[in-house]
Amino acid sequence: MKTYRFSRGNWIEVQKELPQERSIVVYLNGDELVTLSTTPGSDEELVVGFLFTEWIICGVSEISRLEIDTTGNAWVETNTEVSLSEAKRKILTSGCGRGVSLKMNLKGLKKVKKKTTFTPEQVIEFVKKCQETAEIYRKSGGIHSAAVLGSDNTFFLKEDIGRHNALDKAIGTYLMRGSGEIIAVFATGRFSSEMVSKAVRAGAEFCLSLSSPTDAAVILAEKYNITVIGYIRGRNFTIYTHPERIIR
Repeated sequence: MKTYRFSRGNWIEVQKELPQERSIVVYLNGDELVTLSTTPGSDEELVVGFLFTEWIICGVSEISRLEIDTTGNAWVETNTEVSLSEAKRKILTSGCGRGVSLKMNLKGLKKVKKKTTFTPEQVIEFVKKCQETAEIYRKSGGIHSAAVLGSDNTFFLKEDIGRHNALDKAIGTYLMRGSGEIIAVFATGRFSSEMVSKAVRAGAEFCLSLSSPTDAAVILAEKYNITVIGYIRGRNFTIYTHPERIIR
């Protein structure tokens, strides 16, 4: 679309692409579960990642049917019994794109094992790769990207108007196509407690971000043995929790 930019005392006419936004309603075993405001693309991965990180399913094997209909809504059937009494207790998150999370369930979370170490150079190179892979952000801006890194160097990056959605898409993609274990997750936006809980659910040892974590996120990460690294800019970054995983 045509936009008008004011810069250094002058007006400039600029053609600008805007991030797309639409709603996707997720139906689980015939019942409406949640409406997600999202960027079109990787819809199945988003649904799988959301159901997994919200503790509704334990893995892709529990899904017997996943279909995106002509209106863009998702229909999911599981081969295991799912209780929606807890699932339907939705809460607004601090995320972008009308972030919605189900009531955070910490009972099933387990401490992540400390077995992987990174050098500062590996942290920097991983984030650089994430930024170079984020095509939509480079074209239009106004969007978040998230990525997962596997133990076998498998890498998936996804983009969305919401950072929760972007992370769910990346985790969902890994569940459907990856192998090995998830070592690290990356997000352009801040890591809130909801984002860290998704990382713990995925078994990630590292949460990496261009921004800062919240205080609740740091408390959660400290408890569950997650190394949180923020403000990764150029060759600089800040470690907030469990610095022992970074080789000095």
